[in-house]
Amino acid sequence: MRFMIPRLILHVDGRASGDRLLDLADEVSELSPREVILEVPDLPDDQLGKIAMFMGIVSPESAVKVCGLKAGQVRALFHLGIDPGDILVGRWSPR
Repeated sequence: MRFMIPRLILHVDGRASGDRLLDLADEVSELSPREVILEVPDLPDDQLGKIAMFMGIVSPESAVKVCGLKAGQVRALFHLGIDPGDILVGRWSPR
């Protein structure tokens, strides 16, 4: 029997985090969480492409959502092909 994580929350912070996040993409896919939440407060704009790449790698296996974006970053992710339904407004918090 394979263990499955229902929800994985990754806090992405800082300039180098985008590179580390891409390194984790395959491992996250193998865990097969049903949902992955990327919390990205204070992420520099030049890292948004890496966030979009991570979402593209992991999304065939899991529902990937991103939150904690600044206003201009939302539009940039739209232009990078991220579906509006995959962007959560504000910060993630458990219910």
